[in-house]
Amino acid sequence: MSKSPSLSDDEALWFPVHSSGGDSFSRPVSPDGAPRDGVDLGGDDGIGVPASRAPRGPRPPRKGIRPSSWLWLTLWGAAALGIVTYAARKEIATVAIENWLKGQGVEGAHLKITSLGFGQASGQLYVGEAKEPEFSIGKFDVDYKLQPFSGGGQPLARVSRIHLSRPLVQFSFKDGKLNFGSLDKLIQSALTAPPSDAPPPESIVIDDATVRVVTDYGLVRGRGGLTLTQGRITFAKVEMPGAELSGPMGSGELLGGVITAKSVGVAGPGDQLHVQARFEARDWEMRAADPVETADVSRRPTNLQNVTLDLDSLLPYRKTTSVAEAFSGPTEHTVAIRAAGVQTADADMGGLEANLHVKGALKTTASGANLTGTAFTGQGRLLARADSVMSGNIDSRDIRMDGQNLAVSAKLSMTEPAAIEIKGPVTGSAGALRQDDLFAKDARLNLNDFALAVDGDGVEADFGGTATVGHVAVADIALDGMRLSLTGTGGSDATTGHWGVDIQSDVASDAGSYGGLKAMATSRVKAEAELATKPPVPGAPNPPPPDAVVMLDRALTRFTLRAKSLNLSVNGTAEAGAPAQFTLKARSPIELGLSGGGKATVVPDPQKPLLGSSQVGAFGVSLSGPDLPSVALTANNVGLTDTGLFAGTYAAKADFDFYPVSGGRFEGEGRFTTTADAGFAVTLAKPATVTAASAVLGDNFTDVSLKLAQTGPVFLAMDSKGGFRVAGALSGLNLNAPNLQARMGGGEGPLEAFAIPGAEAVGLKMGLTAGVLTDGLTGEQQRFNPLTLTGTLTNDAKVLKGRFIAAVQSTKHKLANVNLDNNNVTGVGSLSFSTADYLTFSPEGLQPVYLSPLVAAIFSRDVTGKATFNGAITWDKTTSGSGGVMTLDGLDYVGATGISRGLRGRIVFTSLAPMLSDPGQMISIDSMDVGVPLSDLKLSLQFKGETIALESAVVQSPGGPLFLEPAVLPLDGKSAISGAVKFDGLDFGKIIAATDLATSMTMEGKLSGRLPFKIENGRVSISDGLMKSDAAGLISIKRTSVTGMAATGTVTAEDPNAPKPVAPQADPNFNPFQDLAFQAMEWIHYDQIDARLNSIPGGKLNINFHIKGRFSPPQKQKAKISLYDYITGKWMQKPIKLPSDTPVELYLEVPINLDEILDDLTAFNVRTAAKPQAVQ
Repeated sequence: MSKSPSLSDDEALWFPVHSSGGDSFSRPVSPDGAPRDGVDLGGDDGIGVPASRAPRGPRPPRKGIRPSSWLWLTLWGAAALGIVTYAARKEIATVAIENWLKGQGVEGAHLKITSLGFGQASGQLYVGEAKEPEFSIGKFDVDYKLQPFSGGGQPLARVSRIHLSRPLVQFSFKDGKLNFGSLDKLIQSALTAPPSDAPPPESIVIDDATVRVVTDYGLVRGRGGLTLTQGRITFAKVEMPGAELSGPMGSGELLGGVITAKSVGVAGPGDQLHVQARFEARDWEMRAADPVETADVSRRPTNLQNVTLDLDSLLPYRKTTSVAEAFSGPTEHTVAIRAAGVQTADADMGGLEANLHVKGALKTTASGANLTGTAFTGQGRLLARADSVMSGNIDSRDIRMDGQNLAVSAKLSMTEPAAIEIKGPVTGSAGALRQDDLFAKDARLNLNDFALAVDGDGVEADFGGTATVGHVAVADIALDGMRLSLTGTGGSDATTGHWGVDIQSDVASDAGSYGGLKAMATSRVKAEAELATKPPVPGAPNPPPPDAVVMLDRALTRFTLRAKSLNLSVNGTAEAGAPAQFTLKARSPIELGLSGGGKATVVPDPQKPLLGSSQVGAFGVSLSGPDLPSVALTANNVGLTDTGLFAGTYAAKADFDFYPVSGGRFEGEGRFTTTADAGFAVTLAKPATVTAASAVLGDNFTDVSLKLAQTGPVFLAMDSKGGFRVAGALSGLNLNAPNLQARMGGGEGPLEAFAIPGAEAVGLKMGLTAGVLTDGLTGEQQRFNPLTLTGTLTNDAKVLKGRFIAAVQSTKHKLANVNLDNNNVTGVGSLSFSTADYLTFSPEGLQPVYLSPLVAAIFSRDVTGKATFNGAITWDKTTSGSGGVMTLDGLDYVGATGISRGLRGRIVFTSLAPMLSDPGQMISIDSMDVGVPLSDLKLSLQFKGETIALESAVVQSPGGPLFLEPAVLPLDGKSAISGAVKFDGLDFGKIIAATDLATSMTMEGKLSGRLPFKIENGRVSISDGLMKSDAAGLISIKRTSVTGMAATGTVTAEDPNAPKPVAPQADPNFNPFQDLAFQAMEWIHYDQIDARLNSIPGGKLNINFHIKGRFSPPQKQKAKISLYDYITGKWMQKPIKLPSDTPVELYLEVPINLDEILDDLTAFNVRTAAKPQAVQ
């Protein structure tokens, strides 16, 4: 050890002597200078030397000077000796202190005393290496007073002032354990030493101190100073520089921090310590303390950016000997935190600010020197805001919360749970909030009455107030100016873990709207306008009834909402995974007042809630109003399933008009439920019924009915994005077609409809496995036999496609392919019809009468040959058209035209709706046997929509051609058909010879004539028909063929004076004049024949023949009458031969029951027609 320099007298060393390591003449005291409790001083030794051994019990008293007196004298002598030996005093003190530190477990202590005297000491100290010490004091200055005769356990020196400059303290705090390295034993002893009554130094000043703490997060540094006056903090300040930290519960960059403490009001009672702090961090990532949770990489850790924490507190800090009183009194605290961004596992927040201010009084309790608890009473204010909060699909903006004038009380205890009570008004607001289709703005909450109590038993809350929302919209539903009243209670039980919230509310809005039907309604209004420009469909409602979608859209454009006495109860348990339970009740109906006077009502069940987590809810929904659809729906068992899905059962009825449907009605029941992907599913408990009074689908159909059944797990499935799918089957499809006088029945087949992502078109897959088309007319008026229609219909974003086959129901003979094709992108499409090779007739196969009984009048039986039809209706986005070709390819048949052969024709239709063609469409028949053999029929016609123009017709007969004058054939089946048959120079003799009339009459001559006819209500009439002979000729009519006819006229004898022949035997019933007429008819050489034909009442055709000529039998003959017969008059009772060349003028009236003949002919043809044979 180097020799110490010389010292002045005032630097005299006060340490008496150097003894063994760890001992000194200073008393063993606690760090504040007081003796240690429990140390037996062995009585008053007068100098305070610590007892090195335990006392051995009382000793007998001695006489003379007491040992303590001798000891005093010895020590004073030693002290004097020590004072005069000043040359070694610093070295002695240095060694003494170093050895004492070594005895306290401090290895490597180095002390340098630069100044030492009876009242002051200065120096330096470090522990460890000089360059990297564990602990050091750059300079210390200690002012003290020596008290060598203090006694009473007081120290030899009383420190009055301590000044430490540039101290360095290093320690570690890891895993919750504090370690000071070499100083650990000394510091732990100081920390565990009992308190002392000895007065503290007058002043302790620490400046430019450096603290280094090794933690689980890295090295934390601090720099600052501390000032204590009489043991009380008067000023403290610690500054922390920036640091990169990383540890078990987080990591990030600390930009810096500062803590200051200042004693205020130290002059009297109510003293306080003013503590201020500020910490700043750029980025901080928080990790969960639970290692299992930390290992869950799917959960995002909490991150904070640009965080600032400010603390400003006034704490009670009274100068008193009572610990309880020291920390009791007025207090005030302000805590402010700001963060540019906060990201948690569940939310992202931006622009976060929170400010908490409380002011009141603390009442602290203690047991001896130990604090037992504290209580706070006072006022508080909470202000919090966030520019944005996003959680999952929830995006909210400008969130604010304000609690003004809150009454706050709190109790903290070392042995009991904390208790906090808060009462007062609370307000909140949100500038905007969005979640999927939910959007709200200008939301405000005002709880004028709010109370919260938290203690060891649990939590209790009461609140009451109002809320307003400027605008809220969910999908296409919007409410403006929504108002809510709120009252309720809440709480939790700390013992059982149960919690619950009960809220009562009234909800109102005067400006609600629903726009989900707007696009569809606009489209339908446009379609209505276009429809009004077109001719109405016969029989369809004109104008159509108000459209349900249009009227609903108008009614929901603006509505009012009134929901009173709503009650929401939510309760649950703290048990992990246990779902919360809730019920929503309403004491009165929820009403929507619709624009135009309509009304929608939700009617609660008086015995059940509206909704419930245990599927206990029930309610009804009704809709009514002028021109609105009528809807009645009941829902039961509504609530949450065990898997957290919303579900219930329903029964619905709806009456509606939705063009092309008028008088529609839907009835169905089943179950509905939400799905795990936020979708919706509907099932049918039994087939739903759909009916319609009228449906305009090209034509007007009435009495429409069908059933829809579920075939899969669900009937209707909807997803969260608006997609849907219907899977089921239709059955019992029935409808009437009054304009066609036909009926469809028994239609059935699978049905699948679905939304196509990104397209407006609806996907469709439908099959028609059965369907029968029957004639609406029966009996003799039946036009066609029942037909079946089967096939499929599909639709996607690009193409609508239908493939159907029409067939005879009884025989299953196929008749035509019906194809529907539409390009949904370009709008180009067609509906085509093709009979292909189906219409091939044979006596053993398909016959026309299988198609229609009416063709029996034309095609009775034995039809052979082929007919085809190929046509289509076409369209694009701006135009439409249609056309087709019908071909008759050599049909042979037996029918109204007798045995006919070679029916041929090709008709090109330029339009099918209406049916139009160019002029000159031709139909021909090679030959016909209708009693008169006819051949080479040529018929020219033109289709003109509602009529057929018969341009010309000619047919060859044995006597020459017959002509049909141009005529118009209406196609409505009701209007009369008028026309005329004309012939010129027709050789009737050849016609008669070619018919069965050849056995009754013969004729040589030609006739010309015109027979106007009219067909009306299925009856034929002739008016002003006329036939005339072209020249003289011969006609012979056997009397057997005219029996029953009325004949009048004159017969003139050639020679009246000729002798009379002998009369035959007389017949009293004989009519000589009728007999003469019959003779005249048998051989008439006519000069003129004319006949007039007219229909008369009773369905008869009256033919009046006028024949003028002379009797010209093959053999000349004369009339012979005997004189006797003439005289006696018996000649009139006997036949008389009509003389040759007797002039004849005959009027013959022939009434024919034309209707009966035609009816008998039709019946004959029907009876002789081949009947359809059912296919087994």
